[in-house]
Amino acid sequence: MMHQPLKGVRVVELGIWAAAPMCGKLLGDWGADVIKVESLDGDPSRTSGAANYGLKVGDPYENPAYENRNLNTRSITLDLKTEAGLAAMYDLLSTADVFLTNMRMKAVHKLKLDYETLAPKFPRLVWAQLDGFGTVGPLKDAPGFDLVAFFAGTGLMIDYCEADTAPLTAAIAFGDFTTGGTLAGGIAAALFQREKTGKGEKIMISLMGQALYNQANTIMTANMGTDYYPKSRKKPSSPLINSFRCKDGAWVMVSMLDYNRYFNIVCEMMNRPDLLKDERFNDILAGKKHSAELTEILDGWFARYDYETVDAMLNKADIAHNKIKHLKDIPDDPQALENNYVYWAPSRNGKPMLCVAGPVKFGNIDLPPHKFAALLGEHSVEILKEVGYSDQKIQQLLDSKVTSVWADPIPDIKS
Repeated sequence: MMHQPLKGVRVVELGIWAAAPMCGKLLGDWGADVIKVESLDGDPSRTSGAANYGLKVGDPYENPAYENRNLNTRSITLDLKTEAGLAAMYDLLSTADVFLTNMRMKAVHKLKLDYETLAPKFPRLVWAQLDGFGTVGPLKDAPGFDLVAFFAGTGLMIDYCEADTAPLTAAIAFGDFTTGGTLAGGIAAALFQREKTGKGEKIMISLMGQALYNQANTIMTANMGTDYYPKSRKKPSSPLINSFRCKDGAWVMVSMLDYNRYFNIVCEMMNRPDLLKDERFNDILAGKKHSAELTEILDGWFARYDYETVDAMLNKADIAHNKIKHLKDIPDDPQALENNYVYWAPSRNGKPMLCVAGPVKFGNIDLPPHKFAALLGEHSVEILKEVGYSDQKIQQLLDSKVTSVWADPIPDIKS
């Protein structure tokens, strides 16, 4: 079993959709007790997310999108707009190490869950908030899903496509997962700091900020005039860092960062000693200037061989490369399977579900415990008892619809 360094840490998550839940899921993988606080209607991705997979909308027992980003968490429902619901939230926070949310700041302030309100009450609490565009500026209150905040406004959606084509068809939640992962690291750092100071911390991250950070290299070079985007694979910055199509239709990506070192190796591999003396190509600056011509030569060479042959030759030359794969190839990828990057597990109804594990491994490559994502309000009573509520008080909250519990029978399927 994978080591879990956050055992004993309690996280209260007020998160919806993907970014904050994905952060919570990672913290849960790392051993934290993650309690997901939901409205009585629940996280909207419990229902709408299922439609993306052609499943019955709202089926609580088969929703891979929701399941994979809420594994290893518990669920309690609270109506935070009521005095009793907010009081229960504060009682829960009194037992917590971390408060995590991706609610917009207007909503956080309205619910009295902002850092300035909570810090005096809970000085050891690590308060972490994830939003679309950052806490100041003209878009600070704008709705910010990753397609608009992470992709559209940062260059990612238009500058990495083939030049003069349509914008990228972006992967939904790609930015959410990336940003949630960075936030999990920030939370761990704040917990480490608290061990030394005894004080909590305020942590802020945005989808936009994460996307810009991810592109630090390209943003800097593009704005210094040393590179340009968008570009075409037919005229790359370096013809030795490019994709090529093989005879059998397979595409291969090669990455030879040290042009001057690898140009000789490539010429030898192609049996083209004449290119070694060609002043258009025999140093990095010339190669960049004439990248279209060299790309055409390389295209012709790769097109002569199937991928298996190309793979063998590139391996012999110790050239970094990989076959360009489709999403449908991942479940059978031995590298992904043997490292436990992906794995199969049953869903609530027993059907097999492909899961993607967190990328960080502690001590070994074993998977963390796989506990089903909680059903809506599945742990409401259990959690309220943990913070000292009596059966009578819990019943009062249930009767007044401040909280709720999952009422339907739960399938007896082991996770």
